[in-house]
Amino acid sequence: MEPVNDEISHGTPLTQQDVSSYTIAPMLVFQIDKWRRAHGGGGRSLRVLDYGCGRGRTLFRLRELGYEAYGVDVDPSPIENGRVLARMLGLDAQRVLTPLDANGRTAYEDDFFDLTSSFQVFEHVQDIDAAARELARITRPGGAGIHVFPPRWYPIEGHLAMPFVHWLPKNRSRYALIRAWVALGVEAKLRAYEGLDAKQRAEKFHRFLNEETAYRSCGDVVRAFRAAGLRVRVVSIESPNVVRRLGRVLDVPGVRTALNWLLSRCASIHLLYEKPSAVARIGRAEDDDCLVAEARPL
Repeated sequence: MEPVNDEISHGTPLTQQDVSSYTIAPMLVFQIDKWRRAHGGGGRSLRVLDYGCGRGRTLFRLRELGYEAYGVDVDPSPIENGRVLARMLGLDAQRVLTPLDANGRTAYEDDFFDLTSSFQVFEHVQDIDAAARELARITRPGGAGIHVFPPRWYPIEGHLAMPFVHWLPKNRSRYALIRAWVALGVEAKLRAYEGLDAKQRAEKFHRFLNEETAYRSCGDVVRAFRAAGLRVRVVSIESPNVVRRLGRVLDVPGVRTALNWLLSRCASIHLLYEKPSAVARIGRAEDDDCLVAEARPL
């Protein structure tokens, strides 16, 4: 998903220049490539789904890297703008980019994908149980999913660039805090809001946060995916940035487990699932606190 404060508008057709200048989140690239090296595609390109694709920059970049990538989104408008580029590239635009239906289902067949992925999307999904069931349906046995999203207790609401507003209930207290941050100049600078006064911006921020976000704990998401029949691990500690900065500190007994818990609770949740098969198994996450540590390769 392309964030609301992205300078590239969902309202304009996607171009090849947009794709070429775009960088996929390093954690997604790391985990997708890791899975490819471990499992391969049996002589064919791996089928990858970008769940919450916006206009499709990630899926087109993945295609440039040799993956057979597809995208789905709840909003049909950016899908149409991504299809412009798909047609220019000679792809089946209606197949490569598709909107979710009213029940959150995709147009793809059972067991179609080797991998599914998303980046900063699950905090927008209103029915995480339905999303988990659908991702389970379209992932092949032995296939996997790699999904990165912020936890409920991350201190900054990333779309509004405001601290703590998403911690509060959806009532006037949330709105009051948003008004206070706007008055202090602590807010996302959005082109669409240029020319609006402080009260109008606060109202729009409040409406967006209430209607288009649904922050959850790590344990809530893990439970939804396990209920869909998937095996789950949370590996926030495997972030290339974290590993590079901490190095051998992670080898100290207990450090990896403790930091994985802390990161998945307060920084970023990196959820990996696998659809079980007779020959493929991964570890199981702890429901209550997302303690997953000594991560084996997918």
